[in-house]
Amino acid sequence: MKTIEELSLENIVQIEKYLSGKMSNREANAFEEKLRRDEELCDDFEMINEEINKKGKSLRWGYNPYSNPQDRNVVRMERKRQIGKTLTGNGFLALAVMLIMVAICAVMIAVAG
Repeated sequence: MKTIEELSLENIVQIEKYLSGKMSNREANAFEEKLRRDEELCDDFEMINEEINKKGKSLRWGYNPYSNPQDRNVVRMERKRQIGKTLTGNGFLALAVMLIMVAICAVMIAVAG
């Protein structure tokens, strides 16, 4: 788990603006929607929420991004899909590069021998 110092500056600004009530209703609704879909933003929000609760302050409107318990699972599954696609794509690329290198080595051995 990351520390408060490792939070994304952009996320901190958005969260601060949301919690301080400086967003319009439209911006707040868009932020809440993004919070449901962006795992990093959600993690940062939770960390800041924990820090606020430690100090005895309350969240604006008492918003809970996981009012629906399945929201967190949806976010995590989507993130896992994205990572899986990236790894699969990179894995095929690595395999192709390795096969090319083996072919080059085979040609060099054949020419030298």
